Amino acid sequence: MFKISESQAKERLGQVVINKQGERMKIIKYNNSRDIDIQFLDTNNIVYHQCYSNFKKGTTVDYFLPTEFKHGIIGNEEIKKNGQITKEFSYWAGMLKRCYNDVDLSRYPRYKRCKVEDEWFYLSNFSKWFNQNYYECGNEKMCLDKDILYKNNTIYSKDTCIFIPERINILFTKNNAKRGNYPIGVYFNKRLGKFIAQVSKLNENKKNTKKPIHIGVFNTPEEAFLAYKTEKEKYIKEVANYYKEKYDNFPIVAYNALCDYKVEITD
Repeated sequence: MFKISESQAKERLGQVVINKQGERMKIIKYNNSRDIDIQFLDTNNIVYHQCYSNFKKGTTVDYFLPTEFKHGIIGNEEIKKNGQITKEFSYWAGMLKRCYNDVDLSRYPRYKRCKVEDEWFYLSNFSKWFNQNYYECGNEKMCLDKDILYKNNTIYSKDTCIFIPERINILFTKNNAKRGNYPIGVYFNKRLGKFIAQVSKLNENKKNTKKPIHIGVFNTPEEAFLAYKTEKEKYIKEVANYYKEKYDNFPIVAYNALCDYKVEITD
């Protein structure tokens, strides 16, 4: 289907054009119109198995430059297998998007302090870590988490990240706008003139949602918080034990981090 004459192949071999990044690129190997190797003459980087039509249009990209959200370097890593985006690329690109995409940062400003370590700018380095650490718990969605191992951490790196099921991840999301100036897990009831403590627990009837559970009524926000802290830490341990018992592959590092997690009044 993609065969061309030997003379046409010789004619195309060695052709030089300028791509949309402003780099000069040259065909150094021509198998067929869907399989050519290209060298970028300004950087000497080489990409393999490219399409001739993209080369001619100048849309072939030097993936050894930071093309993914101006930081990520794909290199010669495969980002598709059997026509599907690989999981490695999906998690890697999602991580970069959270930290460096202006639209996402305007919607989720809490990520403005977050960064990706330099080593993980390279998809090849992230993929290596991914293949050593990714696991699944049934058909649950898995999340790349950066701050359960190290609370309030803002750096995505091989030393700070773990994968956890989304149902665990949502236990640590906070609604700062809703709670106002009171400690986490506490709100003021005007009718009673008292402080209410409540804890969010996984909703078994709706996938990946939480439901508020009433703990008690207290005279001060500090008393209410202490009750919340006790119940929240107890519940996180219950969830950790559930996953440890149900899934043999649930990592001990994730289990220990959940059991050791401490709720602070400054959270």
